[in-house]
Amino acid sequence: MCFIDEIYSRRQIQEMLGGGSVIFLPNKNGIVTCACLDPNLNICNIDNQLRILVAEGKGTRRAANLLINEPNKSTPIRIFIKRDVAAFQYIGKFVVTEYTENIKEINLFCDDLKLEHNRIMAILMTKISD
Repeated sequence: MCFIDEIYSRRQIQEMLGGGSVIFLPNKNGIVTCACLDPNLNICNIDNQLRILVAEGKGTRRAANLLINEPNKSTPIRIFIKRDVAAFQYIGKFVVTEYTENIKEINLFCDDLKLEHNRIMAILMTKISD
């Protein structure tokens, strides 16, 4: 069980939820178990909706595809935000509401936020689960 605002190590997250301890969308048996996000790399918070930035890379894109193609898309995932080396704060359960690989949308989004977008291949939009 995870508690809001508590800090967990990647090892603790892996032991509680399963999946790998390195990838930002750990998965087990083809199901994403949570998201471990670095605010400097792959997350933006806009109007209380988290945008997960999916960078290029075989494992990264595969994990994002697992998440958007899960049979029960309304199942929330737990999201942890990196606060320090090996320290991830649990912020709650979120559901994916939208997904885009449209390069024009990605470029506009990144330009608006002054983000470097040459490595971003997709954006997952999420909202807090009820």
